[in-house]
Amino acid sequence: MNETIAQSGFWLPTTALIKGDRGLWSCYVVIEGENGTQIVEKRDIEILYTESSRILVRGTINPGDRVITQGTQRVVPGQIVISE
Repeated sequence: MNETIAQSGFWLPTTALIKGDRGLWSCYVVIEGENGTQIVEKRDIEILYTESSRILVRGTINPGDRVITQGTQRVVPGQIVISE
């Protein structure tokens, strides 16, 4: 049985998930910092739907945010990163 539900959000790969506070989930995004530096920032998200290796989420991420989808165990909020 298929059911269609209209829902706004963003599709992310499950590899983008990181454990948040109090059992919630988060993801990391790269933002533009001072002097053109690229900085890691943590964003809280809510999982709306799971499908295979991707998830539909909503929360404090916005259209155009650059979400870190792999290697999240190697970065921390506030870390300066170099984009290739």
